[in-house]
Amino acid sequence: MRGNRESSCLHPMVLNPHQRHEQRRCLPPGTKERNQKVLQHLGLAHCVATRQRQRGPEERDDLLQEACLGLIQGVENLNPSRGFRPSSYLMSRANGQVLHYRRDRSRMVRIPWRLQDLFVSGQRLQEKRTQRGLPPLNNRSIAAHLKVSPQRWLDACAAEVSKKRTAVETLDLQSPRDPNPDPQAEWLQEVLPRLAPHH
Repeated sequence: MRGNRESSCLHPMVLNPHQRHEQRRCLPPGTKERNQKVLQHLGLAHCVATRQRQRGPEERDDLLQEACLGLIQGVENLNPSRGFRPSSYLMSRANGQVLHYRRDRSRMVRIPWRLQDLFVSGQRLQEKRTQRGLPPLNNRSIAAHLKVSPQRWLDACAAEVSKKRTAVETLDLQSPRDPNPDPQAEWLQEVLPRLAPHH
């Protein structure tokens, strides 16, 4: 009797509330099995969302939703015969889905991913120096450490700044004209004063 009790504690039917809820749903067996596998690996989606949250302005809930979508697709396409560890494959699918979301729909201004990664690498380099008590590097030194040209590093910094939105009310429309005027900027300066406040 005692052995039966101990074995019941290890029985796979001892599930968390989400898994028990899925078991009670009237779903086709294949869908129910897929959902159980997704729930078993749900922690991977949370891990991806947490990591990606530090790399952009998106809300964590949005990133988690995309990571879960990638996890579901990964479970459906997982082929154990290829020899991949399920966690490694599912993690890459969840992460890939978040990156696709960020690239395609998240920002109005789309920044090349190489520039984004370059800026993140530069920030990490500065953070490591700060933690060691070393002075921060200037732009030329950062570029040298990252093995890119100084202009490439400045492009990455400019791309990061362009991701940040600015309220229209804060724009200085009375600034002196640039010697090399931008036609789009001139058009914007002419049009903005005509807009109604609610626009």
